[in-house]
Amino acid sequence: MTDIRRESTATRGGQVLKAQVQRATLITLAGSQVGGGVGAFAALAVTTLLADQIVGSATLAGIPQTSRELGAAGAAYLIARISNTYGRRVGLVAGYLACLLG
Repeated sequence: MTDIRRESTATRGGQVLKAQVQRATLITLAGSQVGGGVGAFAALAVTTLLADQIVGSATLAGIPQTSRELGAAGAAYLIARISNTYGRRVGLVAGYLACLLG
């Protein structure tokens, strides 16, 4: 015979473990998003400062930023098209490969 109390305890224990794993995953994802955002912002600021020093013109210093943003928009458009045509996983793989190849 099966002990009902033991099964309910095991189920509750599994749910508690699942909740703990989900919480840890959420904290990890949030931390990586914050770190990535800080890195992207720092790269944006440093690019402008370096371009200003190299070119010597504050007006032309925005060109690298603009090029970067236009490139990101174009890549996002292409990856979205791939995702719509072939599915989300293929789109993600294409995006990761594009990042890897630079």
